Amino acid sequence: MRSRRSVSTYWRTLALLLVIFFINTTINAQQPTLLVLDQPINIALSCLQTGENPKHLYDIEVAKGEYIEILCQQEGADVRMTIASAEGKNIAVVDSYSGAYGPECWRGVSPSQGRYILQIEVLSTRGADARYTLALPVKRNATLDDRKRAQAQELYSRAWHFKNGTQRDMDEAYYLYEQASTIYREVGDGLGEAQTTASTAALGFPTLTKRLKTDLHRYSLDLHRRFHERNGEAIALHSLGEIYVEDSRCSLAISCYKEALKAYREIGDAQGEIIALNSLAMVYCQVNQPQDALSFLKQALKVSQKSCDHSKEALVMKHIGEIYEEIGQPTQAAEYYRQANVLVQ
Repeated sequence: MRSRRSVSTYWRTLALLLVIFFINTTINAQQPTLLVLDQPINIALSCLQTGENPKHLYDIEVAKGEYIEILCQQEGADVRMTIASAEGKNIAVVDSYSGAYGPECWRGVSPSQGRYILQIEVLSTRGADARYTLALPVKRNATLDDRKRAQAQELYSRAWHFKNGTQRDMDEAYYLYEQASTIYREVGDGLGEAQTTASTAALGFPTLTKRLKTDLHRYSLDLHRRFHERNGEAIALHSLGEIYVEDSRCSLAISCYKEALKAYREIGDAQGEIIALNSLAMVYCQVNQPQDALSFLKQALKVSQKSCDHSKEALVMKHIGEIYEEIGQPTQAAEYYRQANVLVQ
């Protein structure tokens, strides 16, 4: 009896191992898609579930001394780019401040002939019509300016790894960002300079004084406007609004938030729109205009009800309930609190 049970267990174990082997073989057999010059690839995505992070592989053939730029335009899909050699050695990871909208870009010069393997990992999506467009807009023999662009990219990548560390790390990040910005400015790479300036402005105190932080956000705003990059423009405007709120300069904050809201709506960033509307509501509460605050929150509620994330809808409802409570309308407050609780259960 024991012998039969042992044989049965053996065959079940063997069958399970074969299934695992088949799955792994199928995954490994997936071939990367070749990315070639001036032939963009569009990838449509749907709402991702928690813990779901699709990864897509691409090949790029390169010659020795070739300069390439990889551009991923995010449209509701927040992606991380990892560039590796054919041997599997990571060369760079790109995941900038831009979130789910706007460009992620990498610039480099190939040290030898071969290929790069590019992995696009989708970190999150905003809405069912999220997508990204991947392109290789530049592939040529490297000029002196191209090598400088690649050097700036390397400095930017090093700074990105320091930005969330200790105060000493953030100081190092600031120094590296400044070097990268200077090089981008020298070679006339406006997008590189704009992204680097925005990343510098996002560093925490006390690396940056409030005055310097404000100046950096203003310069970032000017650069993004100059190159018609609306997502970066919206981020800079919202960041300036936050600084003005801290300084009780509410009229300037409202102006910045309204401009940011317009930009978020133009690019279709529903989450950015909700954030801007919520920020406007909070400022109007601060200046004792609760009815205006409610108006903006109810706009935010309509937008959030169309999104994949019910937690945002519940949060907006909670804020509406708080305002009703503050103005002495407990019945309306209780109803919004109830609806918020239903959504998060």
